[in-house]
Amino acid sequence: MSNFNLIEVEDFCDHNYTVLFALHQQALVGIAYSFGFIIGPVIGAVFAKRSSLESGNPYLLPALFAITLTVADILFVYLCLKETLPKEKRVILEIQCKCIHV
Repeated sequence: MSNFNLIEVEDFCDHNYTVLFALHQQALVGIAYSFGFIIGPVIGAVFAKRSSLESGNPYLLPALFAITLTVADILFVYLCLKETLPKEKRVILEIQCKCIHV
């Protein structure tokens, strides 16, 4: 998922599901990562080969495919995942910039 790493995904599963279901979800996350590491380079090579034959630029189709997946991923996260932290427990962070003048 966009800007997620494995620990954050597992943490999301832990807080939103029962223990048994969370363990099942964590196993599926691991399988998905493994599948992606195996299939991802193959998909990239197929798109690069096709792109170099059609346009002469081997990076065009892999780049377009990657941006399409990225946009789809961002839309999925934004539309389908709910906020897990209740409003009463949220803290607004105020960042103050202390500039040093020389």
